[in-house]
Amino acid sequence: MSDIRLLAIDLDGTLVGPTDQYFVCLEFKDKLDQFLSRTGAKWAICTGRSRKGYRNHFKSMLRMGIRPDYVVTRDAYIFTVSERGWMIPSLKWDMFILKKMFQHNADVNDTLGEWHALCKKWDFGITKTEWTTRRLILHFDAEDAAARLFAMLQSKAEGKPYIRVRQLQNVVWAESRMVSKGLAVARLSQMVGVRPDQVLAVGDGRNDVSMMSPDVARLTGCPRNAKPEVAELVSENKGHIAKSRNLAGTIEVLDAYLTGRVCSELPALWTPAGVPSGDNSADGAESMLTRYVFALLAVGAVLAIIVLVIFAHFGLFSILRR
Repeated sequence: MSDIRLLAIDLDGTLVGPTDQYFVCLEFKDKLDQFLSRTGAKWAICTGRSRKGYRNHFKSMLRMGIRPDYVVTRDAYIFTVSERGWMIPSLKWDMFILKKMFQHNADVNDTLGEWHALCKKWDFGITKTEWTTRRLILHFDAEDAAARLFAMLQSKAEGKPYIRVRQLQNVVWAESRMVSKGLAVARLSQMVGVRPDQVLAVGDGRNDVSMMSPDVARLTGCPRNAKPEVAELVSENKGHIAKSRNLAGTIEVLDAYLTGRVCSELPALWTPAGVPSGDNSADGAESMLTRYVFALLAVGAVLAIIVLVIFAHFGLFSILRR
């Protein structure tokens, strides 16, 4: 069995599925207790949901006495869970992640805007362009034309860890490399005092990729319902790809690492990751950043109105004119 000291598990699709299954939850509780007892690991739930959303979505397990040591909400914000179940925020970290994600978004927007302008200026054989604040998708009339621009954008992306460039046949896309969960799990590793080779990360979605990269977690796993790029990453990392879906698959991952029967084979009839949609949905940290910005603007507007009312009440405007 691997020397595991931190267990990071996604919520939706990994711990919680379409329905709550009592006996599967009971089996998970027993397996988790066995896993944490044998490894001495700390356990963190990492979700894109808000704190309230986490509690509502995880309430069935909370009632069963299943409680993590840490909760990461909106992909980035860390809470320590007390013995009484109180969620204590890491305020210093929250301010750091706000600044980090603000800079990340600005860098992504600048780079994608620059590349979009370049593609409009020159004839690269592009037939269709989809551009949002987080993704640039380019469709070509021929696969060799796509390959040439893919190679050029890859070279431009060197030294830009916040951007990922990919190609599938005659489509090339560049997108924001979501890093918030990875940053949070890396921070948890510092708090617990562990190395990446002592971290097991289990997830199923695109926003889980950063916490499952080798520089954050060397040990990985995913349920059968994982997105293709997640399963491909787990396979590359020699992690465990479960044959079961959702929570049953997560139980299988824990058992595989307890028994040493880790299987990295991709499922039969495997379909590789395809071209992403051009939607502009933001991850949790970006949503939280937007909320904070609007909150600050609202507070500033209220303060400005209060100042104006005070000036008007005491007739200070006439004094200022003199």
